[in-house]
Amino acid sequence: MQNRSAVGRQLSQTALAGLTLLCFSQARVCQAQTTTPQHSGASAKAAATLQGHVEVAGQPLAKGWTVALLPQPTAMLTPGRTRQSLAVPLPADGKFVFKNVQAGPQYLCVFLDGRLDVDSVRRLTIEAGETRNNLVIKPSAPRADLEVHLLDAVGKPFDKKVRTYLFNSFGAVDQNPAGTVADANGVLKYGRLPAGHYDLWVEGSTPTTAVANTTVTANEVPGVIFNTVEVTSGQDTQRLDLTVPPAGATQGTLQMADGKTPAAGYTVAVRSATLPQQGANSATAVTDYARGARACYAQAKVGADGSFVLHGLTKGTHELDIRRPGERAPWMTIPVVPVTQGEAMSIGSWTVAKNGWQMMFDGKTLNGWKETDFVGRVPVRIENGQVILPMGNDMTGITWTKDIPRIDYEVSLEAMRVEGHDFFCGLTFPVEESPCSLILGGWGGGVAGLSSVNGLDASENETTKGISFESNRWYRVRLRVTKPKIEAWLDDEKIVDLDRQDKQFSIRIEVDESKPFGIATWRTTGAIRDIRIRRLDTSSTAP
Repeated sequence: MQNRSAVGRQLSQTALAGLTLLCFSQARVCQAQTTTPQHSGASAKAAATLQGHVEVAGQPLAKGWTVALLPQPTAMLTPGRTRQSLAVPLPADGKFVFKNVQAGPQYLCVFLDGRLDVDSVRRLTIEAGETRNNLVIKPSAPRADLEVHLLDAVGKPFDKKVRTYLFNSFGAVDQNPAGTVADANGVLKYGRLPAGHYDLWVEGSTPTTAVANTTVTANEVPGVIFNTVEVTSGQDTQRLDLTVPPAGATQGTLQMADGKTPAAGYTVAVRSATLPQQGANSATAVTDYARGARACYAQAKVGADGSFVLHGLTKGTHELDIRRPGERAPWMTIPVVPVTQGEAMSIGSWTVAKNGWQMMFDGKTLNGWKETDFVGRVPVRIENGQVILPMGNDMTGITWTKDIPRIDYEVSLEAMRVEGHDFFCGLTFPVEESPCSLILGGWGGGVAGLSSVNGLDASENETTKGISFESNRWYRVRLRVTKPKIEAWLDDEKIVDLDRQDKQFSIRIEVDESKPFGIATWRTTGAIRDIRIRRLDTSSTAP
């Protein structure tokens, strides 16, 4: 199953603070004002005023619509968040006014029954003291009722009362934080959903004991993720039929780096590009991981004897993250794990890596990075746990400012082309004392390879590969640099396998500012997340 974003535009989700609601319900125009203290030396004259209206299909607004001005968008505007944010319910004519707005970037967001209408989010750069009139937001009409019918492999109603979670780009949008449970006929019902694209995760059969039975039964449910479920506008009931495939599993053993001690208490999980906000043991941790996974998500604990069985998987290949006890970030990854339905395939014995992943991006700041000093660059943004590299003239990028290995290391990240037709990920990296770049989507959008090898660009050397890249789809990128080779993978496919003997490496002069390690785009908007690096243990074969 292809992994796409829930919507093309990805923004970010963070806590909202320092703002108090003030709504005059008797007025035709709702007004809100902040009570945030002015910065030292500032005056009330520096605050801005915004006014406009929300229009849905040219009709008077029904109750339940809210407009909010937020530092970052959020999936749900819960009562607690509403009290902390600059948000007001909209009257029938949709008019709103925000007063005493502080200067800087803000996001104008529209919610229906607390759920964000993602496609209508607008990013504003507010100048001190400005008055901005006639802001118009036109969300699509919502869907009055949605029924999702879960079916089994032969098309019959899925008769297991599974728990599910519906995600937009920013998180779960179920009215109950514990998700939505299907009825006895496998039907999920939602009312008044904003139109757009969603992902649906079915919580699979996850063992509650450290080691479960290695048999996969017909009653097991995979933790399948249905990507890009489209909800359309309409007053009638929209029906969506989704087939839940048979479950599979994988089993193996995990030992500590000494090769003897069982790695008891470690977590084995399907790889995810998102981390829980509140920690690995928080109530929402599993849901947070599932939001960034691919075709499915499941996790299991390693038993006292070092063995594990990971149930709830879908057929295909998966990457497994290994997390140390109590930690939310992965320590190591087992790539390309094959899974078939109806059985628990063995992946043998694995040893915990001596050198684990170091997360290079915290999802919130550019700590450890700087914006690359390209001529014609556009300011980089952090949105929804992603680094957004806007379309520049010609380039926009970020450069790592801390120490970086120069040999025997591996890098992994996820990249997406949001807008444009050229490379959305130009990863510049060291090969001992020489620089090189892995280009994805260059030369008009369809070329991948290394630039440069023996003076030849990625479009004209032995690493050249034509790939039809899709916009608004996450691609998993893995790069390994060792003394014998440079290797690179795109999702599960190895796209570079280059013997370094008799090779000279260099970069195009345009990306010189990316050295020693950086990521850039060319006349294209790209999104980057889940950036990891680790030193390889050269005494053994790395996975």
